[in-house]
Amino acid sequence: MVRTGDGSVEIDPTGKKPGRGSYVCRDPRCWDLKAERLNYVLHTRVNPENLARLCQDLAGLVKK
Repeated sequence: MVRTGDGSVEIDPTGKKPGRGSYVCRDPRCWDLKAERLNYVLHTRVNPENLARLCQDLAGLVKK
């Protein structure tokens, strides 16, 4: 995941997007995505709606 220059949080499967990044395990059993942890790591505020969207996007990547 990466926090871009405009403050949005996105999934970055390449790991090459500019911004502050964090690795996330590809195994869904490892996902314990808590907004406060992402907020700390990415130095931002991830609201619950965006967190749910990110989890759906991650699930889509794993299924491929």
